[in-house]
Amino acid sequence: MKLLHYTIYIYFILCKIEKILYIYSIMGKIDKNIKKYCINCEKQLIIKSNRDIIKKRFCSHKCSSYFTTIERQKKDPTLLIKFRLAGLTSDSNRKKGLKLEKHPKWKGGNQLHFCKLCNSEFFIPIYRSNKGYGLFCSRKCWKSHCENMRIKTNCLNCGKEISYLPKRNRKYCSCSCRMIHLLPKQKFKGTDIELKLKQFLIDKNIQFEYQPRIKDIVNADFFIKPNIVIFADGDYWHSLPNAMHRDIIVNKKLKENNYLVLRFKGTEINKDFDLVQNKIMETYNALKQ
Repeated sequence: MKLLHYTIYIYFILCKIEKILYIYSIMGKIDKNIKKYCINCEKQLIIKSNRDIIKKRFCSHKCSSYFTTIERQKKDPTLLIKFRLAGLTSDSNRKKGLKLEKHPKWKGGNQLHFCKLCNSEFFIPIYRSNKGYGLFCSRKCWKSHCENMRIKTNCLNCGKEISYLPKRNRKYCSCSCRMIHLLPKQKFKGTDIELKLKQFLIDKNIQFEYQPRIKDIVNADFFIKPNIVIFADGDYWHSLPNAMHRDIIVNKKLKENNYLVLRFKGTEINKDFDLVQNKIMETYNALKQ
């Protein structure tokens, strides 16, 4: 069996080598001394490859078709008469004469329409009119109509002016603004790092609020009066580009409203909890004084 497989494999390799050699012979150098002439008009042929030397016989399609018809006519003298009669049959005339309503693929022709914006007249096929087309005469009119239809409003998060079509009902200027506005409303409570910080604040007898809403900006993990905001951020979710951008914007807004922001990552709380405790106590004591 192995010998059979090897022989078949060698056979295929040899076939490929033969093909390569044949292509190389065709693509090889052309003998410029060889001259060929058209069989019909005896015009010299332009030879571009070795294949033309072997197979090229005519200078154009016209010569080729004329020569073949002449040769066929020699064999059958009534050939041209047959061609003429074939063009004058009732079937051929019926096919040529089927126009407009008589044609089997007739779909109703053109219908008059008026542009919704500029009231200019234009025609479109009836089948397109039935599909709902034909409201505007051009793309320019359609675009200007869409611009007029746009509703202007402000982003719910940053207040930036935005415009949208009635179907879209847009509320935010960007995905980041949407995430900043919507994610804080989703409450994620009871993570390990949050519980660790919560227990520390209870042990130190520090009064705090857990997961409060701060001025419609964000849901903080912990809020210590009057203005300390503490966040316990997970390593994975808060390392994503969108989340990092959102955190920067939230920090900026909180600082503008005179809040002290303390953000701690999961690795900091789990590995260097003493440093986290010291930072919290330093800020808390500084406010007391």
